[in-house]
Amino acid sequence: MFDRLEDFRVFVTVAETGSFSAAARVLQMSPSTVSKLIARMEQRMQVRAFDRSTQAAVLTREGEVYLEYIRRVLDAAADVEGLVDALAQEPQGAVRIHSSLAFARSQIAPLLPDFVARYPDVELVFRVSPRFVALTNDMDVAIWFGALDESSLVARKIASSR
Repeated sequence: MFDRLEDFRVFVTVAETGSFSAAARVLQMSPSTVSKLIARMEQRMQVRAFDRSTQAAVLTREGEVYLEYIRRVLDAAADVEGLVDALAQEPQGAVRIHSSLAFARSQIAPLLPDFVARYPDVELVFRVSPRFVALTNDMDVAIWFGALDESSLVARKIASSR
């Protein structure tokens, strides 16, 4: 699959530069290597993608359609690479938490020093109140006791209490 992605990059470069030699210079390959890669792709597609002359390589109608799809594949591959990079980064940003003051003091506060040391780029913003209020868009997590009235919310049991 990775060979095909490289083939796709060559295909796009030939289409954008308009010639095998110009693409070869951009890609730092020999013109014969570029020509062979394009020929292999055309054989696999069973269609002629470029009309060739000594001076230019012009996309055929089929080549233009193929180019559109190849660009989508390359964009998707770039998105995947970006996702991998993003997932490898440390968490950062604000997390807005709503809970009772008693729970925040007894259960969350003791965990904060380790959390802050492990995730220094995460800012915890607490909203504490003696009773549960309706969840709003300005909260990421709400920790509360009892059943939820609103069925559109997702609840997960994290502990039991007497």
